[in-house]
Amino acid sequence: MALVGIGLWAWSEKGVLSNISSITDLGGLDPVWLFMVVGGVMFILGFAGCIGALRENTFLLKFFSVFLGIIFFLELTTGVLAFVFKDWIKDQLNLFINNNIRAYRDDIDLQNLIDFTQEY
Repeated sequence: MALVGIGLWAWSEKGVLSNISSITDLGGLDPVWLFMVVGGVMFILGFAGCIGALRENTFLLKFFSVFLGIIFFLELTTGVLAFVFKDWIKDQLNLFINNNIRAYRDDIDLQNLIDFTQEY
């Protein structure tokens, strides 16, 4: 929930929550989405695992284990596909980075992310 909270706080600081239509106007990657999605998934899985183990609820434990298995196989599949299609992925990544560099001045979070990446 902390990651979701940080994401919502970042959006309120940027003024996105006061103008919801600006969410679709972003030209490049908004790093806040990463916080929101990862935080939401982590919260749901953590809640299901914790409450399932605490209450010995078999449904929540099955939900937890099935989704951990799904995440594992998605990671495994992504690794294999990345190895097989590495040239196509390199081209898509290059296009993605160029699009985000064009939107460098539009979003302060994106600007900080690109600066951090170049620095380290």
